[in-house]
Amino acid sequence: MPDLRMLLRTGAVAIGVLFGPDLIFGAVVGGFRLIRAGRSDQFLVLMPVMAAFVACALWGFLVGHWYVRNWFLSVAIVWNMWAAFDMFARNGQMAVRASGILWLAWSMLFFGLLMKRLGLPSPGDRSE
Repeated sequence: MPDLRMLLRTGAVAIGVLFGPDLIFGAVVGGFRLIRAGRSDQFLVLMPVMAAFVACALWGFLVGHWYVRNWFLSVAIVWNMWAAFDMFARNGQMAVRASGILWLAWSMLFFGLLMKRLGLPSPGDRSE
């Protein structure tokens, strides 16, 4: 039976793979909004939580493909592609709409890693 540390690590990586751009976007935009609104005391209280969000996302980004199964990686790709195109379609500030590039890049990275894991050639791969 796996120990608790392994289960927590795998869970944090899975959350980072699936919700990585969401965690980064929420931490950065939420932090800027709190500072701009003059609520720096709330920002200081939430700063460890936002740092944990970013750490979880980066942990999933760097080693996530080693910890999760192919089907979960596929779900993460579809979820983040949907989120990217949803961000592009929104009417609002250009900065918010342009942040969809983060979701798109995240999806493309994991798509390339999934293709490599399955042994299939990635689109645009010219190695023979």
